[in-house]
Amino acid sequence: MIFPVLSMVLWFLLYFTDFNLFTSTQMDVLSAGRYSYPISIITTAIRITYQLVFFLSVISNSIRAYIVNGKKPLKHLMQRPNF
Repeated sequence: MIFPVLSMVLWFLLYFTDFNLFTSTQMDVLSAGRYSYPISIITTAIRITYQLVFFLSVISNSIRAYIVNGKKPLKHLMQRPNF
């Protein structure tokens, strides 16, 4: 609960300070195109790839456990009463 509130507070602070909360100097377009944008794109791609690999490994482990154990978990689901 604290992280959404913290991000909202920081966005409001940035908005009210005209995005000059941490610095008052502006970055020129050449430096932004040369450094900031490529770093942002690369880190975003790395983080998305990490999340996809992590969830793929979790799903493959659960599928492997299902195959090894057979349909035992499915039998237990079928025995529960339906309301």
